Amino acid sequence: MSYFAIIFETDEANYGRVEDAIHTVSKGKCQKILHNFWVVDTLYPDAKKVRDYIKNYLKLDFDDKVFVTAIKEGESPWASWGLEKTAVDWLTSKA
Repeated sequence: MSYFAIIFETDEANYGRVEDAIHTVSKGKCQKILHNFWVVDTLYPDAKKVRDYIKNYLKLDFDDKVFVTAIKEGESPWASWGLEKTAVDWLTSKA
């Protein structure tokens, strides 16, 4: 499994489509961390493949944006403050 952080910008009318794409690319193995920031567990081998999948759901002609980065397994590469307990618990279970 590979873990990736996905951060994106889109308008509110399109947000649900991108959220659905995130659920699909991760087969439901995902956690919403902030409004437009997700961590996913996926079989995709690299960030480019995840980006390419997600960008199909963005409105590229409206300056939508996406950033995907790999999260290395076996380390705790994150720290947080003020996040929802469910998000922290999910992230902790993956470390």
